[in-house]
Order: sequence, then structure tokens, then C-alpha cells
Amino acid sequence: MIIVDIQDEIFQNNNLFNKLLWDRYIGTELWGRIYDLCEINNIEIITADYALNNYHDLSGCSLISIEITCRTEILIKKGVKPKILISGESPIFAWEFFVNLNKHGALFESLMLPKGVVNFAPKLASKIQQTSFPIPKKICSKIQNYDEWKTRARACVIISNRVWRPRGFKHLQQILKTPVIAKSLYEKRNKAIITLSKTGLVELYGRGWGNYVLGGNVINYYKLKRLWKGELDIKDSGMGGYKFAICYENTDFPGYVTEKIFDSLAAGTIPIYYGSDYIKEILPRELYIDVKEFNSIHDVGEYINTFSADNYRVFHDTLIHFCKSKEFNQNTYEARAEKIFNTINA
Repeated sequence: MIIVDIQDEIFQNNNLFNKLLWDRYIGTELWGRIYDLCEINNIEIITADYALNNYHDLSGCSLISIEITCRTEILIKKGVKPKILISGESPIFAWEFFVNLNKHGALFESLMLPKGVVNFAPKLASKIQQTSFPIPKKICSKIQNYDEWKTRARACVIISNRVWRPRGFKHLQQILKTPVIAKSLYEKRNKAIITLSKTGLVELYGRGWGNYVLGGNVINYYKLKRLWKGELDIKDSGMGGYKFAICYENTDFPGYVTEKIFDSLAAGTIPIYYGSDYIKEILPRELYIDVKEFNSIHDVGEYINTFSADNYRVFHDTLIHFCKSKEFNQNTYEARAEKIFNTINA
């Protein structure tokens, strides 16, 4: 039996494997794919809360832990074998997990984490497998020709109104002594949206923009609120009416690549990307606009305003070719699920 330990309450009681959640909760498709592999191979897979509530003897079961929860130590003491420790977060948010990585990581056979974490736990380097967000196959079903694409609105961005700040003095101390500092990109992203809105239409979607969040830039908040069009339940359906999507990661940290750029491609929308350089190892350069390659965000605005049919043709043809490539197939949800399944059953 495989036990998956996850903290989020919405995924308790085996809800993590519910395929109805795939569109609403980014990343849950991975666990649905793993569930299918387990079912095919007659292996039971359950969430940790369900295991503790319904089974007395758990010795010999295999554990996949998504970071460390209040149940992780209890499961290990009950004889569950700690196989895989996973996190797709960066240390600026999951700082407590990362500063304790040497302690917790030593218990597990394999660590699937962003590659920058080796700076926190160099002794565990041999266990660490680089992981980032899987690529959804639906990016290959939204490829449009230029005549269709050019009728769309200019650009959008889908983000929640959040502000990063240290959670107390201890957190600040840990951030300051962290070997590799993950840089928060919240304010950089907000300034980019404001600048791009001056050179053409940019529409903002997401949660929390109805109220100012303490600690944020007040002036920038009200500038952004004027661009806000409301919330969206499913990202790619909202992005589908736009030519470009502003896709800034929450942090710039080695190996940290989330769903944002893939949501854009899944909507047939060209990503304007800022984040880890690891993206170059995942996607062909022609599939996104790399903000780091421009002198300023104003230059990015000028570039997308003059984006030609030839520019789009390169994007279009590259995406078609990429969807047929080995590199694509190695990074899909299906491939990632198979990797985790094979690792835990090795």
C-alpha cells in the first residue's frame, strides 16, 4: 500500500485522487495519474489521514510525503517506509521545510525537489532529483493559426493579490542566513503589469483584488485594481481570449518552475515569462518571451506591440514540433506519474 501525506484539508479523505478537481486545483492531475497506475497494478493508494483513521497496522507501507506534515513522524513510527519526499515550492515560502531539510531528508530514500535546494542540504545531493511542474498535454490541443490568434485581445495576467513578508523575526533570521536567497517577484511583477498597461491593453484576473493587503505598495495596488476584471475558476479558459499572458513566477529560485507558463500555452497564449533559467531546459526558447533578455519591461511592451505574423509562425511551428518531441513526452503528467510510481516500487 502507498500512503500520500499532504497537509491541505481539501485533499484529505482520498480527495487528492479525485479527477473532478483537476481543472480547479493545479497539479492534482499528477496524483490522479499515479492513482490510475496503482489501480492497474493492483496497489492501493490512500491519503495519510485516511490511513491513520482506518488502518491499525501500517508497517511495510510506502510513504510519499509532500513536504512534512503533522502526520509524517507518526506514520514513520508506525513502520511506514519513507520513500519519497516532494516539494515544488521555493524556500522563500516553504522556508521552515527547507531549513530542516537535512533532518527530514535523511529519512527518505529519494527527494524530488527544485535543484536549488542542494545548497541547503549538500550532503543529500545524491538523493535529490530535480523536479518542476509537469507539462499538461492539452497545450498541444490549443494551437491556432495566425488569423485566429490575431483577433484576440492584447494581454492578460491571472494572479492573486498577495504580499510576501517575513513571518516574524525567526523567519527573517533564517532568510538572511539562507545560502541561496529566493527572490520574491511580487513587486517586480506588479510594476511590470503597470508598465505594460501603459503601452497597450492588459487585463487582470485573480482573487483578492477587492481589498488592499497590508504590506503591499498602496499606489501600485490601486493602479492594478483599475485593471482588475474579476476572478476565474479555470485559468486556461480565461486566458484563451488573449494573445499574450504575463507569467511571472512568485520567486526566482534555481529549478523553481510552476504551472503559470504551461497555463498560458494550454490556452494558445504566448507567455511573457520571468523566473528560473531552468525553463530553458524544459521548453524551446521560441515558446515564450523571456523578460530577462530585454533591457526593460518597456522594451517588452514595444516588442509585443510589433509582434508579426512571422514571429507567430515561429511560435506556432515550434509548438507543433515540440508536442511531437521526446523532451515533451518526458515532462508530461503521465511521465512524471510513472517516474514517481517506479521510484516508490523500485
